[in-house]
Amino acid sequence: MAAGVGAITGSVTDPSGAFIENAKVLVTNDSLGIHRSVTTGGGIFNAAALVPASGYQVTVNSVGFAPFVKSKITVLVGGPYNPIHGEAGWGNIQP
Repeated sequence: MAAGVGAITGSVTDPSGAFIENAKVLVTNDSLGIHRSVTTGGGIFNAAALVPASGYQVTVNSVGFAPFVKSKITVLVGGPYNPIHGEAGWGNIQP
């Protein structure tokens, strides 16, 4: 990863721990005008190359599950990623 940037990556699972395919993940930072939409593959998502800043929000939607929203995410500079884990029902988040 280039100097001065970070990324948000993560996984989406159901209550049994199985990865959820094709979940829609939206990463936004309204103050910076960033809106990235990705779809999970193997339950994993990668919204790479975000500028270093705070104020990101991750929203996950998947058929049959309530939406999950995690706000106030800070992107770490120089780290390989900022892991976000959403569990179906979206109540259990582990940054």
